[in-house]
Amino acid sequence: MTLWQGALEGCPDGFGYVVEIDPRSNILRRVVELVVKSVAPEAKLPPVASVTITDARGQTYEFVPKAALAQSGPQG
Repeated sequence: MTLWQGALEGCPDGFGYVVEIDPRSNILRRVVELVVKSVAPEAKLPPVASVTITDARGQTYEFVPKAALAQSGPQG
């Protein structure tokens, strides 16, 4: 599910970006975050979105949470 998309400001080559939410995320995550933070304020849940940037040549670069990489296994 795409949350935001557009062009990066200040980039002369018109780099585009897309922010997509992890489809496994839902409203219950907010409840879980509140419970976890109340019990262990220092605890962190993995982010639920990825960012893809596309340069002027059409090359894409995807930035995903480290936890998502660990869950999906080795890349390549």
